[in-house]
This record gives sequence, C-alpha cells and structure tokens, in this order.
Amino acid sequence: MAADLAAVVDDDLGLDAVSVVDAALGILAEREIVSRDEAVWMLHDVENAAPAPARPTVTSIVDGFETTYGDDILVGRMRVLDPLLEIRSALTGN
Repeated sequence: MAADLAAVVDDDLGLDAVSVVDAALGILAEREIVSRDEAVWMLHDVENAAPAPARPTVTSIVDGFETTYGDDILVGRMRVLDPLLEIRSALTGN
C-alpha cells in the first residue's frame, strides 16, 4: 500500500498535498486492515507533500497517530482514514 502511494507520488512530482491525500484515500479504500508500518509510511508521504505553512499541523496529526498506535501491528482502515481526512481538512481549510 505505501509502495503504491510512493509510486503515485514519484510518477507525478507535480502532485499537490491534497492530491497525495486523495491518492492515499483511494489506496486505503481497497483495504480493510493495514499494517501500522504501512499506515505510518502513507502518512509520512502525505506529510512530506504538505506545504510549509501546513507542515506543523500535519506533523502533529502524524505524530498523534504514531503515538496512539505505536504498539499495534495492524490497524483498521478507519484508524488511518480519520487522520487522512483531518489532514485533508487542514490543507483545504474545510
């Protein structure tokens, strides 16, 4: 999954952060459960695409996910969906 997102990001270096979030959401929609590592990699891909003004907020969301699910091996889709939607909202102002 994270490799899929990395391929999307690498194939089109012109993607803005919202497009990266949308790509992550599309990939996540195909999975019921993901490994914690995959989820963290996905969130970090989104974090790396965030513009400088939004970076502290996005980093805080990603750090919160890592802290909350640090001991889990697998996480359900909704556990990853919530921070992605929160990041998307922060990026779009909605």
